[in-house]
Order: sequence, then C-alpha cells, then structure tokens
Amino acid sequence: MTRIRGTQRDVIYDANKWDEPLLLDYSSTVTNKAPDPATGGEGGWNGILDLMTGDKIEWTCDVNNTTDGTPASPTTPTPARCASSTPKR
Repeated sequence: MTRIRGTQRDVIYDANKWDEPLLLDYSSTVTNKAPDPATGGEGGWNGILDLMTGDKIEWTCDVNNTTDGTPASPTTPTPARCASSTPKR
C-alpha cells in the first residue's frame, strides 16, 4: 500500500501472507520493519501516518480464485474489486 502526496510515493504497508496478516502500528513510539520488495520482506511505514487533503492511498492485490471462476459471494475478491481508492474526508 502506498501513500501518494503530489509526486512523492511512500510505501506504508507491504504484506504477502493472506493467512497471517501483518499488523503494524503507526505511532511515534513504534519502529516497524522496513519492507524489502526485492526479497518479499514484509514491513511498512515508521512513525505517525498522517493523511492530508489531496493524499491518495494506492494498493494492489493478487487474487487466487480456485473455483470455477464464479465468485462465492458479492464480497469475494476479484480483480475488478481489487482497485485503488482515495480516502474520503
């Protein structure tokens, strides 16, 4: 997950294990492990995560659909449901 502020892009969360979600604290007293895209190392932003008017949050996800291609429910992740978003204020 990336925070976009103008032309600046900051990785704020990078996790790959759906069955063991990475939990991060975004505060001034916690140091999160830095993500390492080259090795698949999980991690994220350190410090307070501030969001300002105009900031965007961008994310990507992988969908492993082992069914016949029909989603099990309206909330089952599909590529069409896996898109970027802009925080609402």
